[in-house]
Amino acid sequence: MGKRDVSGGMKVGDVLRNADLGLDKDVSDDRKLRGKLKALKKETISAAERTAHLSQLTLTERTGFLETESPLERTFKVTQEQILEGSDTATKNRGSFKLELGNTGLGPYGAQYSRSGKLLLVYSRSGHVSVTNWTKLQQLSEIYLNQTVRDGTFLHNDSYFALAQRKYVGIYDSSGIELHVLRKHSNPIGLEFLPYHFLLASLGERGGLQYTDTSTGEVVAELKTSYIGGASSISLNPFNACIATGHSNGTVALWSPISSEPLVRILANRGSINSIAITQDGTYMLTSGSDACCNIYDLRTYKKLNCIRLPVAANRSIFSQRNLLALSFGPNVKIYKDIFSESTIGAPYMENLYAGRVVESLSFCPYEDVLGVSHSKGFCNMIVPGAGVANFDSSLPNPFETSKQRRQREVRSLMEKLQPETISLDPTSIGGIDKDPAERLKDIQLKKREAERAQRAKSLQKKRTRGRNKIAKKLKRKQQNVVDEKSERYAAKGMARLGSPGTLLLPRLPVVS
Repeated sequence: MGKRDVSGGMKVGDVLRNADLGLDKDVSDDRKLRGKLKALKKETISAAERTAHLSQLTLTERTGFLETESPLERTFKVTQEQILEGSDTATKNRGSFKLELGNTGLGPYGAQYSRSGKLLLVYSRSGHVSVTNWTKLQQLSEIYLNQTVRDGTFLHNDSYFALAQRKYVGIYDSSGIELHVLRKHSNPIGLEFLPYHFLLASLGERGGLQYTDTSTGEVVAELKTSYIGGASSISLNPFNACIATGHSNGTVALWSPISSEPLVRILANRGSINSIAITQDGTYMLTSGSDACCNIYDLRTYKKLNCIRLPVAANRSIFSQRNLLALSFGPNVKIYKDIFSESTIGAPYMENLYAGRVVESLSFCPYEDVLGVSHSKGFCNMIVPGAGVANFDSSLPNPFETSKQRRQREVRSLMEKLQPETISLDPTSIGGIDKDPAERLKDIQLKKREAERAQRAKSLQKKRTRGRNKIAKKLKRKQQNVVDEKSERYAAKGMARLGSPGTLLLPRLPVVS
């Protein structure tokens, strides 16, 4: 699907760029293949033009941002009460939704909206879990696990969700029944689900990154990240399905299940990484560290674009569907707009204070201008104009999806499930034509031979006992065979002390007077 413009319809130029198959170049010497590819490109562009034209006629919903009447006013000074007072009834109902759970004593709480935006998963650190249809104010399930729950996420649809518990990962349905326990995922601190690959990824306390196929139950990959640094956070790149992990030494690594080494390593902050946020198109990444700096990186060039300095370190960060950034620290929540430039970032777009509470997690509701804020005493919504996309895509989970459409989409997504091998930094390269495969194969074989030669040389090194390979010992062994003036002088002194060869040396006896 193409990108949405402000009016809700597709831009024809963006659709044509998305439909471009890269056939303007001479990709093949085969005239028959080149003719077929040109015909395919022409058909794709024609279909994209028709889709863009129909979208401009049918998608009439518009999205907009909060604007002030005079240039001296500031949008961040507008309170939630003022927004709700001037909103319609539906917006008032969404903005006033809250769960006051401070009297239970089971906090702090975390929450996440489903991909359709219809259900809300709320979980507490003490094991209180609830699934609610927040649009109808209907609670579907409520369970008490009596154990630690660190994170939670919905799976391929709204009927299943996963919880990162104290020891393992548990899979539950919307009615609260436990279906599976993934014991390979030990001591998880964060979860991410890859919807197009049906992979559940978890990051453990000891740095273990586990991938499990939820459609078959098989463990796809077990990666070790502890050698980079202590694991502190995990995030998903929605564009290429790469997992980003944050570490205690300020490093961010991008992972794929087919590689035991990180695809990219970035020294993002000077302190531990608290959270990572990546935009929907996978172009920009924000890292918030314990150094109270939120750095913005361009993932196309891996260069730092800008920095947001806060009075204290931000503990949570997230991007909306329209690239609004939400940051939380202590009881404060700040929303920023238009931050992807090298100019200095000014005042925030919106902000709100939750007095007497500590914000624990943030979650934007899809297709709604709503930000879910979980804190130490429950959950509440915050109205953020311009955060969500106005028109939903019927091929994706949406709030108006029926049970029949959900079943059909689930079957279709299983048939179109992508393999883990397709996860790479540049997913657009899949399906392309290699102009010189022989040269590429030659380079791969050369690198393989060099790696084998280095491994063989390392294995042939002499194994010594403990302490023999220290640098001081090595230098001392090298000096044993060196003949210089100093060594000759020491040798002469030794011979004089021992006497001539064949002479018997007797110990000196004390003289008694």
